[in-house]
Amino acid sequence: MPAAFVQPTFNGMPNSLFESQRDASPTDSLPDSTVGQAVINQILTQTPFETFGTSRPVGQNDLSQSWINCEFCGTFGTLEETPHNLVHVFVGGIMGQANSALDPLFMMHHCNIDRIWWLWNQGGQADSPDPLWTGMTFQDNFFNPDGTRFSPKVSDLLVPEPLGYTYNDTPATPPPAGSYTPPPAVVAQYDKLKSLYTVRNVSAAKAAGIAAYVAENKGTATPGKYLEIPVQCEANAVSTVAYRTSPPSGSATINLRSAREQAVSGPRAYAFLRDVDYKEHENTEYRVFINCPYLSPQTPPADRHYVGAFGFFGGHGG
Repeated sequence: MPAAFVQPTFNGMPNSLFESQRDASPTDSLPDSTVGQAVINQILTQTPFETFGTSRPVGQNDLSQSWINCEFCGTFGTLEETPHNLVHVFVGGIMGQANSALDPLFMMHHCNIDRIWWLWNQGGQADSPDPLWTGMTFQDNFFNPDGTRFSPKVSDLLVPEPLGYTYNDTPATPPPAGSYTPPPAVVAQYDKLKSLYTVRNVSAAKAAGIAAYVAENKGTATPGKYLEIPVQCEANAVSTVAYRTSPPSGSATINLRSAREQAVSGPRAYAFLRDVDYKEHENTEYRVFINCPYLSPQTPPADRHYVGAFGFFGGHGG
């Protein structure tokens, strides 16, 4: 953790950046499976927006303020699952609860999430055009510096430069707002996948060209015993799905255009994990593997069968 956040006092006075309830110690380090370069590279190559970030709430059909509630969650994408949620879980204490913004470290964490989002846009990716997302207003949720209420729409906050700040991680010049036109393949994939992100039961999605398979589960995973969920599907539906090469873990720079062209080429397989009962272990990292015949609690994230990780905190439910 940054030194400024772990000292109880500063110049003999209480340090307002210090929070005594954190579970992580000052010397603990986030694992590569949560924030490593391979994780960041995977995030930056995701398309469309819902796979990168998150979708609007499942079932949302209007712009009512009632949808701004932890009870109504969309489908988590790679950035939302890892590193966003898992950093909250790792730090713990207040950061692992619904009032996580009371820990000063929250602002550092969310600024970094914003930076990664900015980098994703810099690489030529567009945010969701869904008006049920872009048109949502956060009524009286924030304050201006003078103490008056600030109620922005999502569309007011998509580009940081008009808000008075930017990042300098890359020499790329930010494209003007609204100037990016997604390639036809990305648009086609977005239209096809959108229905999958907005229904509780994937079998209800009727988008053309999508074969949906549902596996019901009543089992429970424990730290010492993994949960295996067989998914029965037609062989010809998955025979053309290719295992794609993950971005190298030691590479800080990748060819985003090439990686995204590969991502939208040919058939893809998506797994949606719905209605996870996490309440007894909400501050837990859940790791997902596919077709691993030797899986054990010790199987590392570097294993080729590893898909990714996710977590929940503070009632941000599943």
